[in-house]
Amino acid sequence: MGTSLAFILLTCLGIIWGCQLPHDWRPQTESCRAELAEIIVFAKVLALHKDSYSVYNYLPWQYDTELFYSAEIELLCDQAWGSMLEVPAGSRFNVTGLGYFPCYSYSVLENNAYYFFLRMDENYNIIPHGVNFQDPIFPDTPEN
Repeated sequence: MGTSLAFILLTCLGIIWGCQLPHDWRPQTESCRAELAEIIVFAKVLALHKDSYSVYNYLPWQYDTELFYSAEIELLCDQAWGSMLEVPAGSRFNVTGLGYFPCYSYSVLENNAYYFFLRMDENYNIIPHGVNFQDPIFPDTPEN
């Protein structure tokens, strides 16, 4: 009896702590998510910088900050009209909140170009905007 109770308890805790999407969740196309993204940029990653503790990379059970980083990026083209970020091509800034998290990963490689869906948080940090719980970073490929 005790073993089955422990199994049920662990199963319930796994469901609570697991990576669960809403039961009515459906994937959206990139174009649909682009309409909802606050900022869209096409940029080259110039450098990666390890992050120390922040609200975007704190895992209470894991103290290895090697998994979290920021990327210094350079815009490769002007922003589209209506973007919340109006800066010219060649501008550089940091995107924080990158790395390997429990339920998802926002990862980039140095010297590669990407399309980013971004947003600005309440502290004016620029972070990935995972619209609809989907990937906000797209590599520069012929399909994209």
